[in-house]
Amino acid sequence: MKKIYCQACKQYYEIEDHLSASSYTCMRCQGPLVDAPAVVPLAVPASTASAGNVAVAQRPPKSRLTYCVLALLFGTLGFHNFYSGHNTQGIIKLVLTCVLWPTLVVPLGLLVWVLIEIVAVNADSSGRPFDNKFGCLGIAAILLLIVFVVTLPVTVPVVIFFPALSQACEKMCRTLNHSAQVACLSNLKQLGLAYYFYCDANGDTPPATWEQLLEYVVIDDDVSHCPAVPLTEDCRPSYRMVVYPVSNNKMSNPAAVPIIIEKLGNHPDCINVCYADGHVEKKAVQADNYQALLPHFPGLDDAIQAALEEQLRQWDADPNW
Repeated sequence: MKKIYCQACKQYYEIEDHLSASSYTCMRCQGPLVDAPAVVPLAVPASTASAGNVAVAQRPPKSRLTYCVLALLFGTLGFHNFYSGHNTQGIIKLVLTCVLWPTLVVPLGLLVWVLIEIVAVNADSSGRPFDNKFGCLGIAAILLLIVFVVTLPVTVPVVIFFPALSQACEKMCRTLNHSAQVACLSNLKQLGLAYYFYCDANGDTPPATWEQLLEYVVIDDDVSHCPAVPLTEDCRPSYRMVVYPVSNNKMSNPAAVPIIIEKLGNHPDCINVCYADGHVEKKAVQADNYQALLPHFPGLDDAIQAALEEQLRQWDADPNW
């Protein structure tokens, strides 16, 4: 047996010694065949040529493990499709990923497509089965190991620093809540001063509306809004003013009479209150309606308590009052 080969595609064949290479054509490109050089790779007999008994040297099959690894790591870019010869699918994936990756929907769809290919595709573009010497379980174990190794640099720092990060976030939340509480109490203090100035300027007559009260606020900030509540375009005041029949100067115990009460829900499990004597106070309460606040204000005169009770009832009846 002697070796002949195609100069165009470099495909080697074997024929009997007494036959001439010029009598044959290449099975791949139909080009003329010539005698091979003295040192050539051994050809593996595989099939017969049309002009005589010629054996074709076959390429080794593609590795299923390599196909799956490429699909796992670079699936959305189509690397595994180029490896297996499915170039059309690879080009589609590459173009969609490069153009539409910000949409997130398309990359997720491509990821599902790749997972289906890992399970379903068992041959290259010519229909030749993959070399599956590792078996399905072996490939699955290797893929899981790759996933573990790839995600390890991310998971280890997360596991190490997550407790510290949680504590830092919790501390920041407490700081923000405390800052909002301080600012809220400052707002109430300014509103209490405005209440006092209004009564002093109007013959001890208390204000009847928010607009009247805000005219006497001495600073320009929006003191009617609690910093703990997100500010929206149609944001209503975060506080509610209690209208009494008498001014604070005529109350027997102004230190016990609430004149401005914060809306429920601004702060967790507490409200801020401004009293008729001007002091402000944070009260720990757990209430889902305003009438439940009445026991938190003891020591009131009958007339004052009746006015406060009626006001709380109106707030419950009309949340936008």
